[in-house]
Amino acid sequence: MLTSVSRARAPGAARLIRLAILAVLVWLASAKENVGAQTAPAMTSFRHKNSGKELPTLNWVGSYGQPTQYARWWRETATCARIPLPENRLDSVTFFYVNAKDFAPLPTDKPNRMVAAVTYGSREQIYVSAFLIRDEVAIKHEMMHQVLFWWGEPNWDADTRPEFRRCGLELRASITR
Repeated sequence: MLTSVSRARAPGAARLIRLAILAVLVWLASAKENVGAQTAPAMTSFRHKNSGKELPTLNWVGSYGQPTQYARWWRETATCARIPLPENRLDSVTFFYVNAKDFAPLPTDKPNRMVAAVTYGSREQIYVSAFLIRDEVAIKHEMMHQVLFWWGEPNWDADTRPEFRRCGLELRASITR
């Protein structure tokens, strides 16, 4: 049984509870919009030398989660470059495989250049030939581009930068560029 004091407080308490529930629902609705939000792919299409997929059961392009060794490779790459690594940004980079040994990404400012990997720094997206996903030098090379972009280097996408040579990440014959 409610006393007269309890009855007087009940309408106010009910309003507070409704207000709290409404606040939680608004918060959840706004959080839901950001959960799983993903930037649109930077690479909209590509050309390659073969007429079919290299691996028939694999999609042409797809995102993949960073394997555990990538965390170590990020640290090693930034340390060698002598650039502080923004730890909170590593998970923001989306890696994509491309089902071709080499490809010409579109859009690009070098339309006739075949690559085995490419970094879109401002989009925090790295595209890699499916055959190079576990190639330490190839992945670190692309990570170096992203680290240089984060650091604000104006020519972060130049493969001739001294950081690549110093860190042993220069392009080699097995990474067609």
